[in-house]
Parts: sequence; C-alpha cells; structure tokens
Amino acid sequence: MSGPLDGNGVVVDFDHLSDIVHREVIDKWDHRDLNEVIDNPTAELLAHRAWDLLSGAGMTLSALRLWETNDSSVELTGADPR
Repeated sequence: MSGPLDGNGVVVDFDHLSDIVHREVIDKWDHRDLNEVIDNPTAELLAHRAWDLLSGAGMTLSALRLWETNDSSVELTGADPR
C-alpha cells in the first residue's frame, strides 16, 4: 500500500486491508480450479489479476507478492506493473 499516514500513523488498517483482500481475491479464488478463473493461471498472471482486482476496489498498491510455494513467489511493483 502507498499513501499518506492517517491520524493513527498507518496508511491502511490491517483489518480493513484483510477484509478487502479476502473479498476481492481469496473468496473468489479459494478452493476453485484456477483454470476457470483465468486462462493459463501462472503465478505471474494471477498476481497481475489480483493487482487489478485490488486496484479496482480502491487500493493504492505499491507492491504485491503472490506466493506459489514456500520458496517461490512473484512480486509486482510500481503504480502500473505492466
């Protein structure tokens, strides 16, 4: 997340962030065949789709990391990661 700090010294409350991530990404993808969610569901393409979903929900992202396994992940950075 990026943006100014609020009166509590945070950009966004973690509970609020968690609610948005669950609503926009996890609830839509959890226990689903990811081939039904996106064509060719690579970690990179899923990360881009998650970025789009979260940005569309009003989140101002500066980075996003999607873990594929315990030691394999993809990270997107920047205002427009494409």
